[in-house]
Amino acid sequence: MAARQPRFNQQVLIDTTPLPADIPPVTEIGSSSAPLLSASFFIGARCRPYNDDFMQCKNDNPGKGEIDCLKEGRRVTRCARSVIEDVNKHCLEEFRKHWKCLDNNNQQLWQCRPQEWKLNKCVFDNLKIEKVIPDTPAGETPVHLPKSVKDEPGASPSSDDESLFVTDRKKPTPEVPLRKQISFMTAARKATSESKSSKPLAELSLRGTLKPASMSRPKVLWQSDLSEEDLVQKVNIQEEAAEHANTFMIAATDCLEAARFSIPTVKHRIDRHMQVYKEKRECRMHIGFLGGSGTGKSSVINALLGERYLLPVSDEEASTAVIVEVSYNHSDAPDCSYRASIEGVSESEIRKELEELYEDKAKWDSDIDRGEDRDAEIMRRMQNTVKKFKCVFPELESLNDWAKTSVDKLLVRDCPRYLMDKKRIIEAGDLKQFSSKIKPYIDTSKKKDGTVSISCWPFVKVVRLFTKSSILKGGIVFVDLPGVHDTSAARNAISRKHMKNLNISCVLAPGVRAATDEGAIEILDSVHKRSMQFDGIFNANSLFFVISKIDHSLDVNYYIDTHEELKLRLAQDLEHRQNRDKRLKEIDIELDELTSQIAKGIKNLKKLDDKLQAMTDTEEASQKRKRDVNDEPTPTMTTLSQVKNARIYVEKEHNKVLKKHWKAQTIKETIGKDLANTDCRIKAECIKNRCQVQIQKVTEEYQSGMRELGDEEATTPLRIFCVSAQGFRHLNDGYQAKALESGFFTKNDTGIPKFRDALIATTWETRLKNACTFNEEVANAARLLDVWSADTIADFKMLAHERAIVETKLDSLYGALEKEFEKLNLETCSAVEKLFVDEFYTHFDDLAKKAYAEQRILVLDTWLDQTPWNTYRAINKRQGVWLRRGKKTLDWNEDMNKVFLQPFTKLWEEVVHQKLPAFNKPYHDRVESLITDFVELALGAADDISFAIRDSFENIKDGVLAHRRRLKRGADDTFDGIDASSKDIWRLVKSECGETWEEVYETCGNESGPGLFQRSKNAHLAHLEGDGGLAMYNNASSKMKKAFEKAFGEASTKLEKNFVNSLDAIKKEFNDVLEHHTAAGTRHNSRRVTSTMKVKLRHALEPHFKQLYKAWEAKPEVAAQKQPAPVEDEPSDGELSDDMADLLRLGTQEPDGEILKSEDQDFF
Repeated sequence: MAARQPRFNQQVLIDTTPLPADIPPVTEIGSSSAPLLSASFFIGARCRPYNDDFMQCKNDNPGKGEIDCLKEGRRVTRCARSVIEDVNKHCLEEFRKHWKCLDNNNQQLWQCRPQEWKLNKCVFDNLKIEKVIPDTPAGETPVHLPKSVKDEPGASPSSDDESLFVTDRKKPTPEVPLRKQISFMTAARKATSESKSSKPLAELSLRGTLKPASMSRPKVLWQSDLSEEDLVQKVNIQEEAAEHANTFMIAATDCLEAARFSIPTVKHRIDRHMQVYKEKRECRMHIGFLGGSGTGKSSVINALLGERYLLPVSDEEASTAVIVEVSYNHSDAPDCSYRASIEGVSESEIRKELEELYEDKAKWDSDIDRGEDRDAEIMRRMQNTVKKFKCVFPELESLNDWAKTSVDKLLVRDCPRYLMDKKRIIEAGDLKQFSSKIKPYIDTSKKKDGTVSISCWPFVKVVRLFTKSSILKGGIVFVDLPGVHDTSAARNAISRKHMKNLNISCVLAPGVRAATDEGAIEILDSVHKRSMQFDGIFNANSLFFVISKIDHSLDVNYYIDTHEELKLRLAQDLEHRQNRDKRLKEIDIELDELTSQIAKGIKNLKKLDDKLQAMTDTEEASQKRKRDVNDEPTPTMTTLSQVKNARIYVEKEHNKVLKKHWKAQTIKETIGKDLANTDCRIKAECIKNRCQVQIQKVTEEYQSGMRELGDEEATTPLRIFCVSAQGFRHLNDGYQAKALESGFFTKNDTGIPKFRDALIATTWETRLKNACTFNEEVANAARLLDVWSADTIADFKMLAHERAIVETKLDSLYGALEKEFEKLNLETCSAVEKLFVDEFYTHFDDLAKKAYAEQRILVLDTWLDQTPWNTYRAINKRQGVWLRRGKKTLDWNEDMNKVFLQPFTKLWEEVVHQKLPAFNKPYHDRVESLITDFVELALGAADDISFAIRDSFENIKDGVLAHRRRLKRGADDTFDGIDASSKDIWRLVKSECGETWEEVYETCGNESGPGLFQRSKNAHLAHLEGDGGLAMYNNASSKMKKAFEKAFGEASTKLEKNFVNSLDAIKKEFNDVLEHHTAAGTRHNSRRVTSTMKVKLRHALEPHFKQLYKAWEAKPEVAAQKQPAPVEDEPSDGELSDDMADLLRLGTQEPDGEILKSEDQDFF
C-alpha cells in the first residue's frame, strides 16, 4: 500500500468518463439565472438554427437523444456563450442594469421595462439582434413595447431607431450588420434639388448618399487586442482567420472573373487580389538532424512524425544513405496520403565515379606487370566503389567481374536509366506499402527481387517525402542527413551543402556516449561548428542537442553499483524490490506445492469417479431382479454410499486447494506488476542520472564554442533533449510492458513530446507574422472591393481641368516621396558598405599574413614530416581529402581554410550577425514616418475641389498605409539576402584552397619511381612559396570582397525595386478614385445612372462578405488534449481476471459457503 500512487491529486485531474473525441469541447456558459434571463431572447434570436437542429436530433432519437445529440447540444452552448460575451463586450452597462433589476424584482420582466428598452436598443445597434417574442400576433404591439411607453418623455425611440420596434419586418441574419436600402437615384435627385447652392456639384453628388457598407462592418477578432492571449492562441486565431480569408479571396475572385468583360474596372480588382497572393508567404522551417551513423536520427524523426517506419532504420549499418526531406502533404486524395519525389544524380557524376574505378584498376594491373610496389590506397578505393555499387550490380562481386564489363554497358541497365538525370514520383495510400516502395532509394540494405538483390540508392541525389503528419502542417521540413562518419564522400558533400540552408540544427548522439561520441564532438568542436558559427546558427535559438537512445546499453545493477549517490537515492526502491523478489520466490514455491496437490486431487477424483461408475453399473444390474419390500440394504449399497461421501469430501478439499492456488496466483501477478513498476522507476532514475552527466559535458562543449564568438558567459543555455524513440513507439503501439522494461511509464517520459513541442514552437513567430500579414492584406483588399462594389452608380463629378489640379498635387507628392526613398536607400546601402569596409576589408591583409604563417607550420611540420608516406600519397590522390573508415577524416583543404577563418570568427559574428541586422530598425522607422506623412498630405489633395473626394481617399487610406508593411518586409528580405550571400562568401576560402592546390595534389598523387616522396615534398614547398601560400589567401580575400560588393549592389537594386512596386500600386489606388470621380464628358447633366452589371456583381459578392466577417468574429475552437492516465503501481482491490479459467475457478466452491478472503496482505 505504501508504494501505491494516489488516484487523485492537486496536479493532475483525470476525467474517468470523457466524452467521445469527435465532440469538440466547449466551456459552459457560467451565468446565473438573472443574466441568463436578461439575454435569453437574444440567445434565442442568434442561436435558433442550432437549437432547432438540436431539437430535431432529439426527436429523431427518442429516448436516447441526450447521448446521440451531444455534439448538437454543445453547439447551442457555444452559441449562447458567444451571445453573453458579445453583450458584455458592447452593452455591459445596460446589461448589468437590466439583470440586476431582474435580480431585485424576483425576475419579473414587467418590473424592468425601462432598463430592457435601453438594453434592446444597444444590442440591436451593436449586434443587430432584435428581441422578438415568439407567436406574437401580427399587427399587435408586443407586450414589452406598450403604446404608453412611446408617449413617455425620454423613453420614445428616435425616428432613426423606429425600426427597432417594428415586429413584422423581416428578421435580420444573425451576426451580420444590416445596411439601409436607399435608392442611389433618390440620393441623386436630392443632390440635384440642392444644386442651387454655390457648392460644387461634385460635393452635392454625395450629400444624399449613404456611407458604403464597409463602414458598418463589425470589428473582427484577429484585429482586436490579443495581448492577453498566449502565443499559441494568437497563432490559432490568426491562422483560422487566414483560412477564411483565403476562402473569401477565391470566391470573390471567381465573381470578379465572371464580370471581367462586362465591367472594365474589374481587371484592377483582380490584379489587386493576385498581388495579395503574390505577397503571401508560407512558413518553411528546415530542421536538420545531424550526427554519426547509428545515432538514431531516422528513428527519432519517425517518432516525431508519428509514423512508425516511414524512414528505414537499421541497427547494423548506416541506414539512411541519401538526403531525405520530409514535408507536409497537402493532397486530399485517399490514394496519395504518402508521396515521394526521388531526384536522381546526373549521369556525368556516376560516369566519372565508375571511370575512376576502371582507371584505378588499370593502374593497379600496370604496377603488377612492371613489378612495382602496389599502392594499397588504390585497392581501398576500388573496394569501396565495388561495395557501394554491389547493391545495384549484385553479380559483380569482384574486380575481375567488373573487368568483364564497361561503364557504358552498366549505365544502360534499368536502375541507372530509371534514375539518372530524372525525377520519379511514388504515391500510396498505405504506409506499409509506401515504405516498401521507397526503401530501395533510401536504405543501404537490399530489396529482394526474385533471385537478384536490388537497391538503387547510389543513383539517388535526394528524396523528398510528403506525409500528413500534424507536426509538419505548420511549415516544418525535416531533413535527415547521412551520418557524418560515412565513408562516402558524395554523401558527406551533400550533407555539408544542405547544412547552410537549415534554420534549426539538431545534433544527435546516443545516450551511452553522448559526451564522447565522435559524431557529436565533431559537430560541436570542429568543421561543423565553424560552419554553424559563420552561418549564424550556432546559438541556443538555432541549435538543439538531442541525446538519443537513452535507454540503450544500460546495465542497471552495474550502473547503480558504480554510482553511490544514485544508490542512496534509490535505497528505498532497491529494498522494496529485494523484499518483493523474496516474496515472489516464496509464492513460486507455494504455487509448485499447490499445483502438485491439484494434480493429486484430480487423480483422486478420477479414481473415485471410476469406482463410482463401476459400482453404479453393478447396482443397476442387481436391481433388475424383483426384491421384497422388507429386504435389508446389501453390502454393495453400503459401499456405494461411502464412495459418494468420499467423492464429496475429496471434491471439497480439492476446491479449497484451487482457491488457494487462485489466490496465490493473484498475489504473484500483483507482485509482478509491482516489481515491473519498481524496476521501471529504478531504471528511469538511472536514465535520468546518465542524462544529467551527459548534459553537463555537452553544455561545456557548447560554452567553449560560444566563447569563441565573444559570448563569454553563454547567457542563453543550449537546449538539450533526452529522448527514446523506441520507448515512445512501444507506448504508441500499446506495448505498456515493453515500455516499463525500458524505464518509461508515459509518453512524456520518453522525451519525444517535449522535443516535438520545442520544434513546433520554433514556427510560432513566423506563422503569426505570415498569417497576420495575409489577413491584413485580405482585409484591405476586401474593404476596397466592398466600397467599389457597393457604389453601383455611374457618377459624374469632376471636369478634366479639376482632375488635373488634383493630379498635379499628387504628382508632386509622389516625386517628393520618391526622392526621400532614394535618399533613404542610398544612405542605408552606403552605411552597410562602410561597415564592411571599416570592419572587414581593413583586416584582410593581416588575416592573410597570419594565416600564411600558420599554413607554413601546417605544411612543413604536419604534412611533410609527421604524415606517413602511404597516407601522404593517399591524401594527394584524393585531392587533399581522405575519408578513413572508422577514423577521423584528413582534410588538408579544411586545415588551410581553418587557419584563415579561425581568427575571423568573432569579427564575423559581430558584423554579419549583430551589426548588419541592426540596420533594419532605423530603416523601418523611416519607412513608417515617410508613408504616414505622405498619406496625410495626399488625403487633402482634392480638398480645393471637393471634400467628397477626400472621403473616397479615406476609403483607400488603409490600403496605402499597408505599403509600410510591404516596404519593411522588402527591407527584411534585402538584409536576409545579404546574410544568405554571406553563407556562400565565407566558403570561398576553402574553394580557393582546393582550386589552388588541385594541380599539386594531382602531380604528387601520380608520382612514381625512385625519389617520388622527395619530389612530392619539393613540389609542396615550391607551391607554398608561390601561388599556394600568401597569394592564395590574398586571392581569397579579394574574392570575398568582390562577392560582398556584388551582394550590396543587389541589395540596393532590391530596395529600389520594392519602392517602385509600392509606388506604382499607390498611384493606381489614387488613380482609381480619380477615375471614379471624373466626368466622362460634360458635368451639366446631373442624372445618375445605375450600372446593372455592377448591381448583379454586388449581389453576388454580398454573401461572401457576410460569410467572411461572420467567420472572422468567431473565436476558433481549440481541440482538447487528452491527458494520459498515469500508470498505477498496483491494480485496485476490485480488479479481477477476465480469464475464463479464473472465472471457472470461482464456481468451484462449497454450495453453502463463499470463498473467504485471505488474510495475506499481499492479496490486497
